[in-house]
Amino acid sequence: MLAQLQQEADHLRVQQAALHEALPSALQARCQVAKVEDEGELLLITDTPAAASQLRFLGAALCDSVRGRRGRAPARVRIRIEPRRTQPVQLARPRHLSPAAATHLEAIARHHPDERMRQALLRLASRAGPSGQD
Repeated sequence: MLAQLQQEADHLRVQQAALHEALPSALQARCQVAKVEDEGELLLITDTPAAASQLRFLGAALCDSVRGRRGRAPARVRIRIEPRRTQPVQLARPRHLSPAAATHLEAIARHHPDERMRQALLRLASRAGPSGQD
């Protein structure tokens, strides 16, 4: 079973390389071969609708560039869009208010007429870091 999976992975790698050569440079990093069937279907995966549209336009030429296991070109192209998953952006370091900024916020809060704003300013001022950090 493992040998069969390895053969399939090798076949897809070869077909990916053939597809890569047939694609314009703008699409090369955006397209991946998912499946190639003899006299059947070439399934491509891309990350944007714009890239999918360009791939559909190139469909026949792409079928000619890849081959199934028996060396035959697939008859049609099917394209699936799968947006790339991105990791949430993490801040390099936590951000702190300087003690001087906290003092100013507290002074504003003491004289502000709106109680909700006063509480928000005090919460913000409480986030001040140790002295020497900005």
